Amino acid sequence: MRTEKIRRKTKPEVKKTKIEVIFAKTEKLTMQMKAKSDEIEYWRSFASVTSTDPGRTGGGKSRRPGSKIEVCVAKIMAFEESIERDMEEIIELQEQAKEMIKALNSPKLESLLTHRYICGKKWEDVAAILGYSYVHTQRLNAQALEELRKIEENLP
Repeated sequence: MRTEKIRRKTKPEVKKTKIEVIFAKTEKLTMQMKAKSDEIEYWRSFASVTSTDPGRTGGGKSRRPGSKIEVCVAKIMAFEESIERDMEEIIELQEQAKEMIKALNSPKLESLLTHRYICGKKWEDVAAILGYSYVHTQRLNAQALEELRKIEENLP
């Protein structure tokens, strides 16, 4: 029995535009912020259970350094500070993206990219807002990204 490797045709790798890199970073930061927010809720819930534990003395308050509640509060504060830093980075990235989007000089393409990548809307929602089919919206996205790629190539 003869075994052969099946070679699949692969698309040539296209270099991502600066705006695509920005969109990917923004999406990643947004997902990380959501996870951190979930962790904050976990620690708040844990602190709440710890502070209302009827088995504890002193009305649920502990004066010991390093108590469970203090640990929870410290964790919550660390996550909140991290989320704040992420938000600042997202704002900076979105400002850069907005400047690039303006370079398109096409209200239709600018609107599409803004709704999708700045506002974070789903493709189905972007298509409905613009009054196009989902497939046509995808084509317009490819067109917009290609135009941005050309603009970037012509920059000094």
